[in-house]
Formats: sequence, structure tokens, C-alpha cells
Amino acid sequence: MPREVPSVVVPFDCSDKRLKERWTEKRAQDLANFPSPFRMLLLGPPGGGKSTLIKNMVIHQRPRFDEVYVIHEDFSEDPSAPGTTEYDDLDATAMMSEVPDLAFWNEVTAGDSPDEPPVKRLVILDDLEMKGRPERLRNLQTLFRYVSSHKGFSVCMAHQNFFSLEPVIKKCANIFFVWKPKDRMRWA
Repeated sequence: MPREVPSVVVPFDCSDKRLKERWTEKRAQDLANFPSPFRMLLLGPPGGGKSTLIKNMVIHQRPRFDEVYVIHEDFSEDPSAPGTTEYDDLDATAMMSEVPDLAFWNEVTAGDSPDEPPVKRLVILDDLEMKGRPERLRNLQTLFRYVSSHKGFSVCMAHQNFFSLEPVIKKCANIFFVWKPKDRMRWA
């Protein structure tokens, strides 16, 4: 006996997409309290305040992030050659200089219980060079496409140039902050 075709779209939940915060009236009172998971790009010149905006967004989150991973090109674990300290005040879960592959993110989420509320996680990417780094680009694409949506990670990426970003990153991002470029000519 043939089955009847539904006349409406039938919603199907994806079992690995558990973190689904929404805009509410209370959340809308604080514009820095974006529903997770999100993919945010902050684009502007050096010293414009991109990292400061990321930190403010982190402290405004309700509920707060349970884990924060910071990936910064200038991070160093070598005490004889210290790197950036701009995210030291966040008390990050992990600080890294390279974008990990999918195996790392799978390990991070391996202990998550489907019977408990999802863990709210954030990855901050700051000052990463894109050119000549095929493995980094592949890992960034995986982070923006799969890890963010299926593993429930929010992602904030601060970068100086919109045009040098990988197209997948721009396509997957759903929040954009763009700073006005610094004017090189002074007009009278």
C-alpha cells in the first residue's frame, strides 16, 4: 500500500545539533549576548578594538561559556620567548598557536553526555595568517562548517582583511563587525 506524501515540511532534529539558543526578549536587552552557536567575524585594522569587543562579548554571555579556546598566531608556551598576553585575562580552557584538526575537537566533546545540558563552548581566532597554510585552512573550514554547527561551538574570528579570508569562512559566518579602514589621506 503506497504511503501518503506529507503536504508540509516535516522537521527532523539532527541528533548532534544539541546547542540551540534563541533570541528572546530578555536576551535582546543585551546586544552582546548572541545566541550560541554563532560564527562571528570581526574585521578591521590593527588597534581598532576587535579583541576588546570579543572579550566584552564573552563577559556579556548568559549563560556563560563553559569552555573558551583561544588560537592566536603569536601565542607561545616558551618562557624564554613569550608571545601575546592579550587574552590572559580570560582564563581560557586552552591557548594555542595553531588551529587543531577534527580529531582534537572530537576529543574535546567525547565526554559530553546526551542526557545532560550541552556544554557551551567558544573558539577565539585572532591574528591568523591565511596564505601558504593549506592544513590551517582545511582545519579552519572544518571548524566553521562542521565543528560549529554539529558540535555546538561558537567561533569569533578577528582578522584585518576581509578579502584575504577563505570563502568558506565568509559564507558560514552569521555575525559581521566591520571597522572603517584608517584613512591614509587627511582632507582639509
